[in-house]
Amino acid sequence: MVEEARAVYQISGEQAFGRCDRLAGFMGLKRRKNLSALALADLVADGLPVASADHLDRLLSSSGVLSHAGGRPIHAIVSEPTLRRSRKKNQALSCQASERIYDMARVLEALSQVFCGDHGSSLAFLERPHMLLAGRRPFEVACSSTAGANAVIELLEQAEASFAI
Repeated sequence: MVEEARAVYQISGEQAFGRCDRLAGFMGLKRRKNLSALALADLVADGLPVASADHLDRLLSSSGVLSHAGGRPIHAIVSEPTLRRSRKKNQALSCQASERIYDMARVLEALSQVFCGDHGSSLAFLERPHMLLAGRRPFEVACSSTAGANAVIELLEQAEASFAI
């Protein structure tokens, strides 16, 4: 699992992969060069495979840092009953569930940039309450909604611009 996380978080030598390709990697989709934003949008709109949720859960659980009252970290993003139904019916996730996974992938991609691919530091950041998020954990804020994910990404962008986080 740690190797899987390192492979997704790898920054060096990733110039051949664009942002959409990296996002696809965080969602457990086959990475390919030059994945367009439109192609990625279509994948999310059509519904991601349940394997994307499993992949994201492994990434978020790999360090043992993140916790969620409902059990596994993925259950803060997509409910356990939703995942169970999709597995049982062998169906893709809904567009709404897929968008939540996509939002967390965007947060992880921003973290990988700010923390230079350090998976452990990225997850530790998500777990610690942050004063610029009213003392809430970035993971909690990012899971709450697309606007919450955007708030965490904006905070990370401020860090990249040399503002303290």
